[in-house]
Amino acid sequence: MPDVPLLILSSTKVDPFKAVVSQGIPEALLQEEIEAKFRLYTDFANSVPRGEVRPVEAGHVTIHLRGEQAVRDAIADLLSSNQPTADKEEAARGAA
Repeated sequence: MPDVPLLILSSTKVDPFKAVVSQGIPEALLQEEIEAKFRLYTDFANSVPRGEVRPVEAGHVTIHLRGEQAVRDAIADLLSSNQPTADKEEAARGAA
């Protein structure tokens, strides 16, 4: 894979839709699924030079709604991490 930033947002909750279609499935099993996904995403992120996983307090399907700030932060971080060095230095001077 190319050397580009990779940021994975991983849900830490069961979203309302999943809760409805998962009736009868023990909560512990649903939590194990969430933890397994986080491990999978972590392994994938660790396979690239600039990979990162961030847990988000939201369900998988609703992550962009209930984790709106996390999504904004991720986008901003990805955009700023991909700037050429001169642009980063100029942005730092402007923020000071």
